[in-house]
Amino acid sequence: MIDEIFAELYAAPDLWRPRTLNRNEFLSRAGEVDHNVYYVEEGAIRIFHITDHDEHTFRFGYRGSQITSQRSFYRGGPSE
Repeated sequence: MIDEIFAELYAAPDLWRPRTLNRNEFLSRAGEVDHNVYYVEEGAIRIFHITDHDEHTFRFGYRGSQITSQRSFYRGGPSE
């Protein structure tokens, strides 16, 4: 199913717009609702969650990968 979603998105280039992040800049923050899927064109990105005492890394995205806040994208709720 996800492959069909991405195939439709790739077929509609007007839905894509570049966004450049600087080192240590956040793409989104906990509690925000994000309905976007991001494509890593170059570099890398880390998805993590901060608790009272620790950082927990969930995933790394490298060149050529897609990244999204799954809770926000699929449920329309705030990210954790």
